[in-house]
Amino acid sequence: MDKKEANRLRQQRFYKANKERLTQEKRDKYNSTKENTIEPTTPKATLLQQVLQAEVMKPTTLNTFTSQLKMLESIVPNLDTEIFNFDNTLLLLANSNYSLNSKKSLIAVLLKVLSIISPTTSLDRYIHEFNRYKILIQDEQTIKRATNILPSFVTVLTIIKDRFGVNSKEYLISSMYEEMCVRDDFHLKIVTDEKFVNDKDTNYLILTNPLTIQINSYKNDRNGAIIHQVSEHLQRLILNYIESSKPSTYLLGIPISHSGFIGRFLKQAGINTFNEGSVNFFRKLKRNQTDDLDERVRNARLMGHSVTTAEYYKRTIA
Repeated sequence: MDKKEANRLRQQRFYKANKERLTQEKRDKYNSTKENTIEPTTPKATLLQQVLQAEVMKPTTLNTFTSQLKMLESIVPNLDTEIFNFDNTLLLLANSNYSLNSKKSLIAVLLKVLSIISPTTSLDRYIHEFNRYKILIQDEQTIKRATNILPSFVTVLTIIKDRFGVNSKEYLISSMYEEMCVRDDFHLKIVTDEKFVNDKDTNYLILTNPLTIQINSYKNDRNGAIIHQVSEHLQRLILNYIESSKPSTYLLGIPISHSGFIGRFLKQAGINTFNEGSVNFFRKLKRNQTDDLDERVRNARLMGHSVTTAEYYKRTIA
């Protein structure tokens, strides 16, 4: 018998004598490896993803909702779990530097998110706080109507033109609000003809003569589109801006909120808004341009709200 065959027989005898022990060692090693293996997990959907899985939003509504949700996530760390910690979430929100209106809007976002991700959870705590902010806002508006003396729109436009220039984006958007004071809805897609106005969820600048602004998507859009043929002055500003800035699809850039941009340039221009907001500051100036009844009715339509709502914008003008 050669050496190789002798080794093979010796290994067979060893295996037969220790078969049970060797098998158990292999089994233990396999189980140990399996236990230490991290199984791949599917990432948990974000709050925004969960909401969008349950609800389809118009583009402008989605932009606003996304922006507000980001605000909430910056105020409340780990919002996906803390949203159930009502007291802490509301305390962090109350201590933030946002206006009462913004805080009320953010609670509305909390209500929407929670109703989708946890339909069986009671919303009473957030609903109570939402209504509490509504009362606080009404009280605040009463005080502001009595004490805040705002500049006229003419004065504000003059300051902005002198600070940024007649062909600036700042002066253009201010002039647009002076003429057609909608909410944060100037996400205007540029089209060359009315035949391209084909999406009820999109707002348009139509390059007719005179230029036409059509607001299809806004807070009260159940009342139908707001259509306005611009003045010669505003048409000149818009066409000059298009020529110099060459926007591709939308007049004022990608369709996101302009509120922050407006707030920043009002502050840079040294204009005291008395904490009346940015877009809302413009809307209050517009409401108080005239007390003529017919003009107030027309302005309420161009502002996209009822004549009753318009009275909440009543202020004293210097």
